[in-house]
Order: sequence, then structure tokens, then C-alpha cells
Amino acid sequence: MSSGEWLTRITAWLAFALWFITFLQMQHVGRTGPGRGGKFVWLAGSAVMLIHVALAFQFHHQWSHEAAIVETARQTAEVTGMNWGGGVWLNYLFTAVWLSDACWRVFCPNSYPSRARWFGAGVHVFLAFIWFNATVVFGSRAMQIVGVAAFGWLVVQWWKRAAGRRSGSSC
Repeated sequence: MSSGEWLTRITAWLAFALWFITFLQMQHVGRTGPGRGGKFVWLAGSAVMLIHVALAFQFHHQWSHEAAIVETARQTAEVTGMNWGGGVWLNYLFTAVWLSDACWRVFCPNSYPSRARWFGAGVHVFLAFIWFNATVVFGSRAMQIVGVAAFGWLVVQWWKRAAGRRSGSSC
């Protein structure tokens, strides 16, 4: 594996880890997140994701949007049978949404907690959807295992919280 491929993969793993850690913390502490440290982890994760995109373009696509679309279409066809390169645009949107949300959380701490609940939920559902696809659907075997474990853990945590709310328990 070349150093460029290694850097591209390690930034994907690191971005996923930072997303997962912060998302899990938000589920335990509340929709505003775990406070000062957590918001900087959220921002760091989005910045690492931006670095990952830059590395992918540098080492895999030679800074060609067209090459990225062709490769994405090939990978999508390999996994789903659909020759579609639109996933590149979803990845751009994913990176922009995460970075925007993280910047809002860090630089506008008074308005971030008061945003509409549906808006915050929409952001996190979208990010989780893309991460699920990146890890479980399109990821390497190792990343699929990590993705299934991570998303399984999140489902269990969500289920426990929902059950606690129904029973009146705070656990």
C-alpha cells in the first residue's frame, strides 16, 4: 500500500472514530453535546474528513472531479449493480454539512442549542446514513466489521434510551 493510500484510509478511519465518539457522547448528554471538549472533537472530525477528501483527490483522482465520478460509479456498480457516480456529490454534501454543523457548534454556541430539534436530527440522520454506507456497504472487510459493531452499538444505546423514556427511568 502506498503512503498516499495509507494516509487516505487512516484519515477515513480517524474521521469515523471522531464522528462515532462525538455522536455517542451527544446521545448520552443531550442534543447540545458534551460541552466544550466534545464540540472541538466534532470540529476535528469534520476537519479530518475534509483532509480525507483532499487526500483522496490527490492520491486517487489526480484532482479530477470526472475521475472521482467514474471511480465512484465503478465502485457503486460493483456493489449495487447501479452504474452511478452521484455518490461523489453526496460525499461533498456530507463533508459540507458536517463541517458547517461543527463550525456552527463551535463559533455560535448560543444559537446552536436552540436550533429546531428536527433540524439537528436531520443533520445526524444524514451523517449516520452516509457513514453507514461508507463503512458497512462500501467499506473494506475490516471497516464493515467496525461499522456493523459501531452501528449495532448505537442502535442498542438508542433502544435503551427509548425504553428508559417509556418506563420513566433515567438510565
